[in-house]
Amino acid sequence: MERIGNKKGDASIVATVILILSAIAIAVVVMTFSKESEQKVSEKIIKLGESVECEDVRLSVEKFVEPAEFTLMNRGTLGIDKFIARIYQDGKAVQVTKLTDFSACNGEGVKEQRLLPQGKCVWNLGGYTPIKLELIPFILTENEELGCENRISIWEK
Repeated sequence: MERIGNKKGDASIVATVILILSAIAIAVVVMTFSKESEQKVSEKIIKLGESVECEDVRLSVEKFVEPAEFTLMNRGTLGIDKFIARIYQDGKAVQVTKLTDFSACNGEGVKEQRLLPQGKCVWNLGGYTPIKLELIPFILTENEELGCENRISIWEK
């Protein structure tokens, strides 16, 4: 009986094809994993950037003049664009929440409706008699308004 073909040669070709296919499969798995990891890392960096920006924000009440005039100061290193004021009134103990910018604020630190770093402004509540005031500063980032809830300032009578 005669042998037709070389069986050893066929086995090496099959082994080479299997190695190439497994290398391609591993490359696809690694690339898919790295893209997913990259997206997760960039989302974490964005969140970290937002929290770092809020660390540079500090809005405080410097002075209170009866009946409802406050001097606000930006003690941070970033300008503050807006703020939420939670106003607690005496008698009824109700809460009034207002989102406002600094356009109604008089002072040397306000420019283009924004409270600049180390700037002061006088803000009159007009009609409210507060017993407690909570201020949450907002800054504008490239994409959105960012509320810095972790930097809330509280004033109590």
